[in-house]
Amino acid sequence: MAISIGFALGATTVTTAVIVGGAVMMATTMLVTAAMMPDMPSFDDSSLGSNGTMVNAVTPNAFHEIVYGEVRKGGVITFQEVTNNNQYFHQVIIMAAHEVEALGDIYLNAELSPINSSGMVTSGTYANKVHIYKHLGDQTTADSGLVSATSVDSNFKNLGLSYIYMKCEYDPDVFTQGIPVVTCLVKGKKVYNPSNNTTAWSDNAALCIRDYMTSEYGFDVPSANMDNTTFIAAYNACEDSLGSGSSNKMKCNGSLSCGVDFEGNLGKLLTTCQGTLYWSQGYWKLKVAIYSTPSVTFTEANLRGQIGVQTKSSSSSQFNKVQGQFADKEQEYILADYPMISSSTFITEDGGATYESAMDLNLPLTTESALAQRLAKLALYRSREQITVNAEFDLTAMAVEIGDTVNLSISRYGWSSKTFEVVGWTFNGDEKGSTISLSLKETSSAAYSWNNEETAIISNNTTLTQIRDGLTLSNFTVVNSKSIQTDGTAISEFSVSWTSAANAMVDFYEVEWKPTTDSGYAVARTSDTIFKISPVRNIEYNVRVRAITVSGNRGAYSSTTATGGGDTTAPAIATGLSATGGTGVITIQWTNPADADLRYVDIYEGSTNSSGSFTKVGSSSGSNFVRPNLGSEVTKYYWLKSVDMSGNVSGFSASTNATTNEEVAIKGGGVYRAELNTGDTIDYTVTVVAGQFYLDGVQSPAIELLQGYKYKFDQSHSSNSNHPINFSTTSDGTHSGGNQYITDHSSTGVNSTGTAGSSGAFTTITLGSSDPNLHYYCENHSGMGDSASTPTGKTTKVLNKLFKHAYGDVTIEPAQTDRLLINDSIFLNEDVAYIFNGVGWDAQTQFIDGNFLATGTITGNKLSANSISALGLTLGTLSDNSSGERLELNDSHIKVFDSSNVLRVKIGDLS
Repeated sequence: MAISIGFALGATTVTTAVIVGGAVMMATTMLVTAAMMPDMPSFDDSSLGSNGTMVNAVTPNAFHEIVYGEVRKGGVITFQEVTNNNQYFHQVIIMAAHEVEALGDIYLNAELSPINSSGMVTSGTYANKVHIYKHLGDQTTADSGLVSATSVDSNFKNLGLSYIYMKCEYDPDVFTQGIPVVTCLVKGKKVYNPSNNTTAWSDNAALCIRDYMTSEYGFDVPSANMDNTTFIAAYNACEDSLGSGSSNKMKCNGSLSCGVDFEGNLGKLLTTCQGTLYWSQGYWKLKVAIYSTPSVTFTEANLRGQIGVQTKSSSSSQFNKVQGQFADKEQEYILADYPMISSSTFITEDGGATYESAMDLNLPLTTESALAQRLAKLALYRSREQITVNAEFDLTAMAVEIGDTVNLSISRYGWSSKTFEVVGWTFNGDEKGSTISLSLKETSSAAYSWNNEETAIISNNTTLTQIRDGLTLSNFTVVNSKSIQTDGTAISEFSVSWTSAANAMVDFYEVEWKPTTDSGYAVARTSDTIFKISPVRNIEYNVRVRAITVSGNRGAYSSTTATGGGDTTAPAIATGLSATGGTGVITIQWTNPADADLRYVDIYEGSTNSSGSFTKVGSSSGSNFVRPNLGSEVTKYYWLKSVDMSGNVSGFSASTNATTNEEVAIKGGGVYRAELNTGDTIDYTVTVVAGQFYLDGVQSPAIELLQGYKYKFDQSHSSNSNHPINFSTTSDGTHSGGNQYITDHSSTGVNSTGTAGSSGAFTTITLGSSDPNLHYYCENHSGMGDSASTPTGKTTKVLNKLFKHAYGDVTIEPAQTDRLLINDSIFLNEDVAYIFNGVGWDAQTQFIDGNFLATGTITGNKLSANSISALGLTLGTLSDNSSGERLELNDSHIKVFDSSNVLRVKIGDLS
């Protein structure tokens, strides 16, 4: 008995398959995609990725397959036979139902198998045992090797079909798992490009869509009914609309089965460019997902009927993230998930995590991870443009068509040139007139933009090594920092940071820390790449972090040590330091730094402007400090240092200085001040309120200017702006026909410095012995001043001015040789007495009479004393009555008489 050894088909067995195409059916007018996003086109994706494309089908009724772009795929086996007593196995595999650009790399059981010019596999498992012969579909004769070795004849040409003829030589050590599955990297169909009238291979999405529309196994639309203008625009957009670089172009790479309905295949094609295909004015037109500048602006004046507005999509079609699969060429074109595109902003807008909703968007003809993610993000952003409008417009709308972008301004909706896309267009006409019904969908340039950086997909390979790739962390740092509490205290903490892992499947990061001397770690999880460890003590810690994936794979630790040191950062230096002298004191003021943990400011004092001469004189938690007990006319210099709650001290501030005022001296129980010499300066402070000059806070007073003195009118206050003061012999000066006053004495006159209302601005006037009575007025505005008489003697008004300044700690004195202030209320000199009434000084005209008091000058209500001491007096006899009951005081005794003039008591000298 002969034993049959070899391939299991037996000797001379033939299997054939019938290739079935699809019938062309198409309605005369239809919108191919649901332009009213977010509803995505639905299609049969059963042939996506490894789910059908990586096998060799043996079936008697297989459908044609069309290949666009480039993809690795299997095919349909249409012939099998064994020869030479089962030594050789032959099979024919149809790769595409059309001519292709190239049949590239061959994979046998997913193993890349290089072949030489003779078709022999040269390396790998099947080296020298398998021959591969490629035919691109442009062949006109049968494969000569196939004809000579098998039962087929020269009519087995497979015209118009690209196919592979595989011949295997039996070897039990090689074919342990039977006949290997053959897959090939197919560079697919050549397509027509209307932009240059050429036909060549291209994976441009717009050109592939146009080819399917015009092909006999597609819609078989005559080329004359294709609007080449829109297809050329779409072609250009697909070439560059997503940025530079091949991975940023809108591409079509994959295969279609004629067993799927036309609309299903077209839906797959349109996912490659998020396109809209529509019939308009006798032509098929294509618009891909790029933003177009609005061509027309419609307003309420263009409306011709009711307007319908829908502001949001239904909850079932409102998405805040996108997920799906694509044929990843980096994983040998197997089915893979691209990273989910999710927007926390949209999720929050929709009500939070409870309302997360994912759009399922499979991309069967996309093979690049970056493009898959970007198309998904584009779909999500376009779906969030939810406002739709349906309205009738006037014939201005004849200028637009489906796919155009328009502006819409309707005040009641608050729309001013709001951008919409035209997704529906209908002409309405009858005996009453014509209108255009438009369906509009909200759009914007922002819906078409995305971050140009893309994250590559981390492959879900089958080995643990690959799953754990990309978990190494970089730029791991631990920085000692502080946290300021509401009470200003500082809490020591660690700020931990690192660069995120490259693995796209990272679920969270595990942060661990412990004092170096401890055995156990504290553990925390975070999805961020920064973390705060608080509080920490002033000891050394071990800190480490690692990445953990959704499947529990743990990366290596990144570790370091750090020592908690509390707050060591000094506060900022105080600014704006100033000092003002007073009588025996200096007041220091400043602006505190903004540090939240500022505790106080130390004040340092020196007698010279030298840092080596100062000493600390106090501290303040506010923004001022009064330095007392300094004496008369003492100059001191000051510096500041800021101190925070942790005891950190800033550097020194810039210095400032001030001088105390002249101090008064005590004489005769009163206050004696130094003499004010003739020619000294007397100040008035000038402000303006409601169009009136205020001198020393009094509205437009009549003043007296003592001859022989210089008066300074300070106009540095901002209210003086545009109100320069001047003098004239005429009331209201130049406003009443008078002139500015200039005296005849060369050493006297009116002089102005600076601009009224600016710092340092003032006007001075020096009075000579013969100057006339004057008036002060505003150079620019009438009715602001009053009189300024020039008496030769010290009148009440003159002394009021002098003594007001004296009581304000300003050393300004009258021109008397001597004077005495008693209890801050009585002023005496050799000529006259004055008593202070709380506002000014009242002259006491009946006070001095030769050597003694004038009659009636001092009465009971003018003489009041708590005590009298150290008096040496010659009284004579004082009596409270001339006769009858009375009390007599004598130099040596006191006598008391009754009403009958009888002496009842005598004290003192009894002689």
